[in-house]
Amino acid sequence: MRFRRLAVLTVVAAMLAAVVGTGLANGASSTKLPGKGVKFGISLPGLSSPGSVGIVEGLKCYANRVGGSVQGVDPGQDINKQISQVTDMINGGVKAVMISPFSPSVIKALTPKAKAKGAYIIELGNPKSPASGSVSGINAQIGKLAATHMKDNISGEVRAVMIGGPPIPFAQALENGFTNAASQLGIKVLEVAHATQFNTTTGRTIAADLLTKHPDANAIFVIEPSLGIGAGLAAKARGSKIEVDAQGATPQTISAIKSGTMTAIVDTQLAKYGFAGGKVGAKLVAKQKVSPVKIPNLIVDKSNVAKWKSPKAQCSSLR
Repeated sequence: MRFRRLAVLTVVAAMLAAVVGTGLANGASSTKLPGKGVKFGISLPGLSSPGSVGIVEGLKCYANRVGGSVQGVDPGQDINKQISQVTDMINGGVKAVMISPFSPSVIKALTPKAKAKGAYIIELGNPKSPASGSVSGINAQIGKLAATHMKDNISGEVRAVMIGGPPIPFAQALENGFTNAASQLGIKVLEVAHATQFNTTTGRTIAADLLTKHPDANAIFVIEPSLGIGAGLAAKARGSKIEVDAQGATPQTISAIKSGTMTAIVDTQLAKYGFAGGKVGAKLVAKQKVSPVKIPNLIVDKSNVAKWKSPKAQCSSLR
């Protein structure tokens, strides 16, 4: 299958809970990019999730080119912790912070704090954000691509189950995108379960339960990569042919496609997402005008998986 490009978010989750990069290790220095020496920050729930490592790699790539640094924090699922962690980063000299907020109240609370320190907030996932800048896409398109792939590749009626996430905007948008597309395509959604932890074990446990309750299911859509791998392992253990699609292309999910554990991945191009966030933040620090940024999306399966490059390997091509 050829690459299909659609605007999407990239939503998601995971990085390092400390300073994660300085210098020029991931790319040559560039005088064409703004933001020389800027301290960048990023706040996302689920910092250990492999999917978000790509966002960090993209942000590190940008920071490395301008001689800057990156600091990441994980608020868990605590709104107040997210506000306090980002406030601490701003007070510590971070000038541009990428953030996936739990609610608009987070942006509302942090914006004046950032302004007082000459810093800027870049919201991830909301093109109409009141923050200083945004990097996003159309979350609903992620589920649409997965549903379309199922419809194209499964003979007869598609009977799907889904693993969603906690009740935060990006997870809800992914769920709605899939269920809405499924309805339009005639796909029967048997059940949607919700994960509060993103890891392979959780994905395998939830998927096994869903497949036991719905033995006629022939497809699974999962909103996060490590959950998706777990779902693939659960499906494989049943010995029946079940399409497993997930959001988030990582080295691990790409290996799962190659081994047949998973069927397809909706690649939100996380490295481009992080790089764009760094560039928006750098422009703001340099007092340049910015516009909302949207990142294209790709579907990856066995037909094109060999062309995929890891977020770190993509650094030299990011602009």
